[in-house]
Amino acid sequence: MDSLISIIIPTYNRAHFLKEALDSVMKQTYSNWECIIVDDGSNEENINNILKFISYESRIKFFKRPLNSKKGPSTCRNFGLKNAVGKYVQFFDDDDKMYRNLLKDKVDLIDDKKYDVVVSPLDFFSIEKKIITNVNKVFSNNIIESYVLGDISWYVSGPLWLKSFVLEYFDESVQTLDDWDFNLRNIYNNPNIGFLEKSLLLYNIYGIGDSLGTLAQLGDESQLNSVFYVYKKHFLLLKKMKILNHKMYFRFYILLVPVLRECLLNKYKISSEIFHFLKININRDLFLKFIKVFFGYYTYKFFNKGYSLVKFKV
Repeated sequence: MDSLISIIIPTYNRAHFLKEALDSVMKQTYSNWECIIVDDGSNEENINNILKFISYESRIKFFKRPLNSKKGPSTCRNFGLKNAVGKYVQFFDDDDKMYRNLLKDKVDLIDDKKYDVVVSPLDFFSIEKKIITNVNKVFSNNIIESYVLGDISWYVSGPLWLKSFVLEYFDESVQTLDDWDFNLRNIYNNPNIGFLEKSLLLYNIYGIGDSLGTLAQLGDESQLNSVFYVYKKHFLLLKKMKILNHKMYFRFYILLVPVLRECLLNKYKISSEIFHFLKININRDLFLKFIKVFFGYYTYKFFNKGYSLVKFKV
C-alpha cells in the first residue's frame, strides 16, 4: 500500500490564495495523502469560504489553532505535526502551488532509498513580473556549512520529512527565519538525505526580499529581535558541536552587524545585547573590522554620530 503523506498548511485570512494551493494538492498524481489546514485566527468570512471549498474532499481536515496557544505559523505547523497520521510530512504555504508530480516524485525516492528526508528545489515566481525569476540550490557536500553560508536553502516546503525523524519542532518564539531554524536543527541530527534535481513547487514572491542578507532591513523591532535570537542560537549550537569554522564565523558576523546597525538607528534595546555578543565572540581575524564597529556603536549611542561606521565591506 502507498505510504500516507501528511500535508500541513497554516493559514490566516487568505482563503483566496488557499483555494489555489489546495487545488494544486487535489490535482496531485499521488493520491494517498491527508491535508491538515490549521487556521491562525482568520475572520468568519474566510473560515466559511474555506469550509465550503473543502466540504467535498474528505482528505482535507480543518483545524483552528487552540486559543491558549501562541499565534503564528510555527504554532500552527507544530499543531499540524501533532495531529498528522502520515508516514511522511510535507509542509506547504497557503499561497504556493505544487506541481502535479511533487508528492509522487518525492515519495518514490524516499520509499525506495529509505531516506529520512528528500529535498527538491523551488521555482520562485514573481507576482509583479509574472515570471519565474530564480531556482534555489538544495545540494551540497557539506550541508551544514552551505546552509549557514546561504549557498543552499530548503525553505519550509522543499523537504519531505520522515515524520518519525522530526524530533525538532518549530520554535514558536521565532517570528522570522522559522523555517531556516527548523531545517538546521533537524539537519544537526544527521539525516540521510535524498535530493531531486527538478523544481516541484511554485513559490510566490511579492517584491520584498526575504534572503538572510535583506532581513536586517525589515526595521520591525520584534522581527529584528527574532533574527538576532536565531543567529545567536545557531552560532552557539555550532560552537558547542565544534563545527563552527572560519567561514561560518564570518557569515554570522556579516549578518549580525547590519542587524546591530538597524537596531541602533531605531534605538531598540536589543542593540546593546547584539553589540556585547559580537564583542565577546570576536576572533583575531575579525578584530580590526570590529574596532570600527566598536567606535561607531558608542559614538552613535552617545552622540548620534558614527552610524556609517557600524558597517563594513566584505
